[in-house]
Formats: sequence, C-alpha cells, structure tokens
Amino acid sequence: MIDTREELTAALHEAAELEHGLMIQYLFPALSMKKRLDEGLSAPQQRCARSWQATVLRVAVEEMGHLGTVCNLLASIGEGPHFDRPNFPQRSGYYPFDFDLVPFSDEALYRMLVFELPQGEPLPPPPRVPESELVPTRSVRAFAAAPDPLTYDYVGELYGKIADGFRCIDEEELFIGPRSAQAENRWSVDLDLRQVLDRSSALAAIEDVVVDGEGSPAERDSSHYGRFARIRQEYEESGFFAAARPVVVNPRTRTIRDAPTGGTLLVDERTRRVAELFNGAYGSVLLMLEHFFGATSETPKQRAVLRASHGSDDERGDPAAGRGAHRDARNGAGEPRDRRRAVRDLRPGVGVALPVRPLDDPARTAPGGGRRGGVPGRGRPQGRRHRRHRGVRPSQPRRGGRVIDLVFRGWFQCRLATDPDPYDEPRGVSGYVHAYAGEPDLDRVLRMQAPPFVRAYGPPIGVRVHQVWRDGQQQDEHPLRGASVDLVEEPKFEGRNGVIADDGFEPIWPFALRVTQGPFALARRVVPADPDHPFEGLFAGGVESAPAEIREATGIGDLATVWADRVSRLQQDVETAAEPERTAIRERLEFLEANLAAPGGGASRFFGARLRYSYELASTPVVQDPEGWLTSSTDGVSPWRVDFWMGGWDADVLCGFCWGQLRLPSTSGAAEEHRGAPPRVTDRRP
Repeated sequence: MIDTREELTAALHEAAELEHGLMIQYLFPALSMKKRLDEGLSAPQQRCARSWQATVLRVAVEEMGHLGTVCNLLASIGEGPHFDRPNFPQRSGYYPFDFDLVPFSDEALYRMLVFELPQGEPLPPPPRVPESELVPTRSVRAFAAAPDPLTYDYVGELYGKIADGFRCIDEEELFIGPRSAQAENRWSVDLDLRQVLDRSSALAAIEDVVVDGEGSPAERDSSHYGRFARIRQEYEESGFFAAARPVVVNPRTRTIRDAPTGGTLLVDERTRRVAELFNGAYGSVLLMLEHFFGATSETPKQRAVLRASHGSDDERGDPAAGRGAHRDARNGAGEPRDRRRAVRDLRPGVGVALPVRPLDDPARTAPGGGRRGGVPGRGRPQGRRHRRHRGVRPSQPRRGGRVIDLVFRGWFQCRLATDPDPYDEPRGVSGYVHAYAGEPDLDRVLRMQAPPFVRAYGPPIGVRVHQVWRDGQQQDEHPLRGASVDLVEEPKFEGRNGVIADDGFEPIWPFALRVTQGPFALARRVVPADPDHPFEGLFAGGVESAPAEIREATGIGDLATVWADRVSRLQQDVETAAEPERTAIRERLEFLEANLAAPGGGASRFFGARLRYSYELASTPVVQDPEGWLTSSTDGVSPWRVDFWMGGWDADVLCGFCWGQLRLPSTSGAAEEHRGAPPRVTDRRP
C-alpha cells in the first residue's frame, strides 16, 4: 500500500524506468528489421515487415508519451524528472520480467505481449525458441527509498498501486509542484502527453497509460497488447520468415557494473566507435530532457534552446533510436556484415547528472561538445534556424540596364519520407510515403528533369521556360521558349524533422540552377554568406493555401477525380502484373482508396498548398550563348534573382508543380523605359 510521498516517488521512479526500458526494447527489434528485397525478403514479406515495424515504432513513441506523463506526475508532487535506468540485460530479480535487447522474432513479440499483458489475461503461447526463459518471475523487489517493499507482476498492477497512492495521500499536501513544471504537448511528433494539476487529472493520466497498454476488457484491439497480438498472429501465418537482420543480442561497448554478464561485447573497432558515438548523443539527449522536464530556472533563451532540442530526440521522436539504423561491420566474434543496432549503455556517474553550466550553448554542454567539430556549428547553437528567417530581399535591376526574364513552369519529382519517419528513412515506414516493392530507395532529391524512376499514370516530369520577356516586353518567338530548367547537385528540402526547419519553411539546398536549350546553357548557384550556416536566408515563407491558383496552373480541377481514374487503371494492371510489381500496385491501390474515402480527402488535401521561395544566385555565372539568343551579355557581377513557388503535391506519384521566374540583368547599352512588366509568380495566369 502506497501511503507516503516517499513511497509514491519511488513507485513513479520505477514506472519511469519501466517506460524508458520498454520504449528501448520496442525500438531495438523494430529497427533490426529488414527493408529491401535484396536482403532476402519477398515482396509480400517486405510489405508485412514494413507494417509491423510501423506498428512497433508507433507503440515506442506512445511509450515516450507515457514517460513524459510520469515526469508530469512527479512534477505535480514537487519531484524532479527521472530518466535514469539500469543497463541491459536485467534479469527478473530487478523487474518482474527480464529486460533484454533482442532483434525482431517470435521471441521478441512474446516479450512485448508479456510486458503489456492485462491483469487476468492468460500468458500467451511460448515463443518458438525453446531455450527462452521469458515467463515473468513473481519476485519481490524492495526499494531502499521506500519504507514498504513494492511488489507487482504486471505494468498495469504497478500503475494501479500508483493510482491508489494518489487517492490515499491528502491532496492539499501532495500537489505542491509548480504548474510551470508541467510539460506541454509541443513535440515534433504527436505524443499523448498528459498534464497533471490535481488528483482528478492524475488519475485520468494514469488511466490513459493503462488503457493504452492493456486496453479495456471490451476493447483490446487498439491497445499495445492487441496490436502486438495481431502482429504475432500475422507473423505465424506468414511462416515465421527471417524478418530481422543478423543483429547481436544485448550489444555493449564495455563491461558494466550493474549488468556484468549476459551482454555481447563489441570487439570490432569501427562498430564499437559508432556505438560510443551513439552513446554520447543518447546521453546528451537525456541531459536535455532532464532540463526540459525539470522545474529549473532557465531563461527564456535557454528554454528556447531546449525546445530546439526536440529534433535531437531522433527524428522519430524517441531519445534512443538515433541515426545509423544499421552498419555493415565485423564484430570479430560474429558473422561478417552483421547489422548491429546502436548500444544504449549508461555509464555509472555519467547517466543523467545535471550540468551546472548554462544551456545557452548546447555545443559546450553536450558531452564531447567542447571539441572543435564535436557538434555542428563549432560551438554555435543550431536549433530551428527558420525562426530567424528574413528571406532574401528582392534585387532590383540597375537603372539604365536591360533585364531578361525567363518564366518557367512544370512538374517536378521528390521522393522523400514524411513525418513521423526520419528524414533519411530510405523505404518509408510510419509516414504516408513508402518505397513500394521493386522501387528504388527514397532519396529526397528534387528532380525537375527526367527522373530515373516514375510511377505509372502521373503527370510528365519536366520544368521548362514558358515565356521570355525582355525589358518588359514578351518575346513570343524567342528561341529559349521550351528550354529545360533544372536544379543540379542533387538538391533537397532540408527540414530534417524540424531540426533545421519546421514544415513549410524548409530551405532547398544546394540550389544550383541551370537552363539549357540546344547549344545554349547558363548556370549559377546560391553562395551562402556564412558557410557554417548555409541555410540562412533560404527558408520558405510557410505553407500557403492557394487551391484556385494551383488548379489553374496545373489544369487539374479536382485531384480526387484524377486519383479515381488512376484506381481504375491500376485495378486493370494488377490482374496481369508479376511480382514484385503486383504487390507494389496493390499498395498503391490501398493508399489511393483509403485517401479517397478519408474525410477531407486525406493526403489529397496537400494539392492546394504551396511553398514560396526567393533566392539570389551570386556565384560566378556560366553562360554559353554561341547563337546570341540573349542579344546582350550578363554583367557577371550582379546577382540573378529567382522567385518561384512549389505546390500541387500529388502524394501518390510523389510529384508537384513549380512556377517561377529568373531575372537576368544584362550590359548591352541603355534600356528604354519599361512599357510593361513580366508576369510575377503571384499571377494566376498559367
């Protein structure tokens, strides 16, 4: 029975460690899963693996929300957050069940079901691995900080005891924490983070955590337990195929005092160094989380730095996944080319101790950040640079000079992962964009001409000069009409899940524009004023809603009608297609049909939005004009200005529409008074 503040604090610390540990034990098998056909998956198996991975990752994100809720419960009673945890592996004498890092398998799924097992529910059938010893041990764990021992056999039982404590202890004496210490739900992924201000909100938050995990007796399917049970059933029906890469169990970089046995020591130098790098980043994230959830005395500037660290909690939204989902390396004691997950070691004494230095400069506060190059920016805080977005001031042509304006338009392609996937996710897992069976990886490259791969029944990719204007007069027969407009050097939308920019503010980098037509070519690129921060001044101005202008520019009055026609054509194709194309078509059909039936059109709603950019190209220009089509030469000094928008996103074929204008100042004599002006990119005329 929990009837003192000390006992309640100890129980909440245990709950925080459980949520932290469960999240990592879900991330590890999910991120061990194969993604590609060349890893030995068939097209249907690849489809299953992606679906299962997305489900487990979503549960891991929800566990982080639970961890945040536990921190709010602690804050409500005047206690600090708790992000410490024991190292892996831990036997059931420490918790009611073993804690291990294992790759995706029937064993891993069994463990997940045991973790989320509702009270009164029988244990699931044992895993196919006979040597597994995963049945919860009904042992008692004593907490040194609590007068009475805390015993429980299920996660839900622990939360039941915590709820009893909140009911038992006098409310006026218990809730002494400041309201300002309550973390809000403003993270880069949609976390169910509950604020706790009194007894009723505390009990509601606890009930939410329990229902997420166990479900209710009448509704188990949407709970963690129900979702894991469904995956295990599908895995059995698919024949228990090898869905995971050959990942070692419980990897570690050194012997650890609180878990001296049972781990797999990484002996390959490259593998170990990558794991150590991850451990440093993981420790830094825990420090930032400790500050963020703690009722400390940060200034508004320091608090902003902490909010900017959201993207550092991995673009998935969890503090443990990290980049480098797999590495080809030799452990020395294992098979060659084993893909090993990052190791999550917390060294005693380093863990989550709070630094006394201010947070104005996270590059100095982070472990290893004091070294030059230890953190990007060489000691300058990065954060979300778009919050200082000032854009590019439009350059004006020199009085008395001539100008040539090239107005361009057309469809571009960009195959990129979408939230909540990491920005560099190659196949797509949890977002709405996937690389289907047989398709190349998602590479985020913005292509305006001849992409190497396109999905069937989309618009033709190609951006071309639509109009040429000289000194305000349109040149109807100019030879540059129809010229190709391209971005070279593999440009990308650089948002990186909010680390560089929020949605709608993403800069395009690198930005190197090229126009070609027969023997003619011109090219120039953006030159950053500060090489350490190349994105400064390149951010978009935010998402604009412009459905009427986009419909007129593209000639597509209703994207839903286009999609419905695509469904009819794909349904005919699927009958005669062979694998893996058949599976890819089926996945496209599922996406289209689901979004056509979704309220508001689902992903089709993005079609009416656009991003607007204004850049100055100031590198040394490259101009090849043997036929004299420009009539005059560019001066080689004045920057070229390019204004454009990108919108009309078709989420099925992963392409959008671009409309813009390139202004070229020239040097051929004095210009006449402009009798007109070229159309701006804000015009609605196609």
